Amino acid sequence: MGAVGLNFGSPTSGQGFDVSATVGQIVTNLQLVEKPWKDQLTALQSKDTALSSLGTQLSALTSDLQALTDFNGTMAYKTGSSSNTDVLHLSSASANAVAGTHTVVDRIWRRFQRRPQMR
Repeated sequence: MGAVGLNFGSPTSGQGFDVSATVGQIVTNLQLVEKPWKDQLTALQSKDTALSSLGTQLSALTSDLQALTDFNGTMAYKTGSSSNTDVLHLSSASANAVAGTHTVVDRIWRRFQRRPQMR
């Protein structure tokens, strides 16, 4: 800690010592002692923020990985296709759709295809 000087002035001046300047010097000396601690606190707060952000991201990653390995979740959704999209177009398949090959017969389409063309 630094030194604080007291100046009482001249004994016959009647002014005494400058309390404001003395207190100011004491406060300045105490702040110099605190500065390394404040700098360290700022650095630790920055690291805390970074670690909190990392923890949030790891938590989100864990949730996403669990969803990927849950066969009732994301992996349960199915896709499909049609050999003739003019007759049948598959727009979506739910998680409850049964996996496999399915045949859809459209009798109206077949009758239309067998009709003779009019000229």
